Amino acid sequence: MSPEGHTLRYSYSLSEPRTNNKAEYEALILGLELAIQMSLTRVKIFGDSQLIINQVAGVYKVIKPELIPYHNKAMELLSLIPEATLAKVPRSENGKADALAKLAK
Repeated sequence: MSPEGHTLRYSYSLSEPRTNNKAEYEALILGLELAIQMSLTRVKIFGDSQLIINQVAGVYKVIKPELIPYHNKAMELLSLIPEATLAKVPRSENGKADALAKLAK
């Protein structure tokens, strides 16, 4: 969403099945890559995955070896954005994401 309140809509599909955590990381990485391509210097990231948000924020350690490459890539991309903040959104309050998830199914 832009500062003016415009919604930027992008759609991606995964080529292979992924765990929820891998899919969450991939969504974060794709969003960060888009922000970098658009030369954004300030982003606010909303996520409904407590695990991913807290791992990226440094609250939780990344223990599962299969998530380490995703975490490293996300952190590398975050380092390229001068001002990035993270916010956890409860799934119950994530109406737009729920609507999009239902549409995708």
